[in-house]
Amino acid sequence: MGDLAKLVRFLDNLNGRDKIARTLQYGAKFLAWYLVASNKAEVSKRFVALETSSAMARKLFRLAKSISLIQSAAKTYKEENDPLIKSTTVVQQLCLALWLAYDHAIWAGKLGLVQTDIAAHSKKSNSFWLVSMIMGVIKNTYLLQQTQRLVAETNKANALESLRKRQVEFILELLRNLFDIPIPLSALSPRLQISPGLVGLSGLFTSFIGIYQVWSRLN
Repeated sequence: MGDLAKLVRFLDNLNGRDKIARTLQYGAKFLAWYLVASNKAEVSKRFVALETSSAMARKLFRLAKSISLIQSAAKTYKEENDPLIKSTTVVQQLCLALWLAYDHAIWAGKLGLVQTDIAAHSKKSNSFWLVSMIMGVIKNTYLLQQTQRLVAETNKANALESLRKRQVEFILELLRNLFDIPIPLSALSPRLQISPGLVGLSGLFTSFIGIYQVWSRLN
């Protein structure tokens, strides 16, 4: 009953539903690529439709999230003392806020709610997303180094256990940022010829990390 109750809380959680939709989105993208590569283009259309509908649903889940990100950036700027953590976190959160703002403008444009330059907005959106991930890589690499230093200096069992848990969190965040980089990069740099299969697989992997993170934070 405990796991079932936790599953209900997970599905009732907006982040939980977003992570499920994200898994469907990138899983469908990978399968669509695989089916086209296997000369089953007709079947792949079903997964292209699933990818598109999942992506559109996620945009609804994230409405107004830019506001909370800006508030979080302001709080970090006021309260954080470490200059590297402060700068990378503030830039990361502001870039995420701008990424989502442009992403919602694209969504509104596709629905015909407003007239917008979807191609230009998509480029800006992916640029801000890419910068946010680079900031995340720098920040979590630094946090891992700092935590490892504390681990080496600590001989208390309780403190050591807490530090190890934090290390796992930083590693997961680092992996999530690193493996998500091909997604905006594929849109920004077509010359790199990043395979849709690689984009789908990267997104699927980071979606599983996201699911684990949301699940592990539920009591």
